[in-house]
Amino acid sequence: MSPLSGNWRLLGSSPFTTLTGPPSMTRTLPLRTLALGVVLISALACGGGDSGTNPTPVVQSVLVSPSTATLTTAGEFTTLSAQVRLSNGSVGTQTVTWSSANPAVATVNAGTVTAVSSGQTTINATAAGVTGSATITVAIPTVQTVTVTPATATLTAVGQTRALAAEVRLSNGAVGSQVPTWSSTNTSVATVSTTGVVTAVASGQTNIVATIGTVTGQAAITVALPTVQTVTVSPTTATLASLGQTTLLNAEVRLSNGEVGNQ
Repeated sequence: MSPLSGNWRLLGSSPFTTLTGPPSMTRTLPLRTLALGVVLISALACGGGDSGTNPTPVVQSVLVSPSTATLTTAGEFTTLSAQVRLSNGSVGTQTVTWSSANPAVATVNAGTVTAVSSGQTTINATAAGVTGSATITVAIPTVQTVTVTPATATLTAVGQTRALAAEVRLSNGAVGSQVPTWSSTNTSVATVSTTGVVTAVASGQTNIVATIGTVTGQAAITVALPTVQTVTVSPTTATLASLGQTTLLNAEVRLSNGEVGNQ
């Protein structure tokens, strides 16, 4: 609406101009003053002037970096950072809350992600209801093979021992540090300790097995105790000439390995 609408009108064009209206409100004003007043009234009528304070910037986005990461061993960790961006383009200082979509794969604490088991999870950083995320892959190498050395061994005496070793190979080709569980398929022939030491019990064969998870390796153990081959009595002949006379005989035991036995 024009500030001069209704009953108001301008009269004259001299430096002093009369602004007329209802009889009781007629005024004579300097033209410059009147012009400034008209401009001010027009600005206010059109919504000009100060509309108030600037609005408070709000969180626009949360950027997590790095956006992807891979961990290869349980307990390995990596640290993520989160940058809060506001609606005015500046960087915010809002507190970020961290969470893991799958804590069975990886956990997070103040941006530090720790591997738990193989799999994939999303790590979320949330500020003022706005969330950014990073994808974490945990790829822990699995046991591929267990090789027992020596692959064969022969024990020839009860109580004789032989130490075996197990080499673990992982899916990434590296040598693993996993400790196997040892067992004997025939403990009446030979037993094995928790560290892979085999002890002969009796003649026969058995397999010594090293197990990690579902992967096994084994060695064939033969216990070949020498057997008695011959018993030689000496002297081979003797003559006793009177009642009560005695003579001493000796018996020599020879075993299958050529040694003299103590049977």
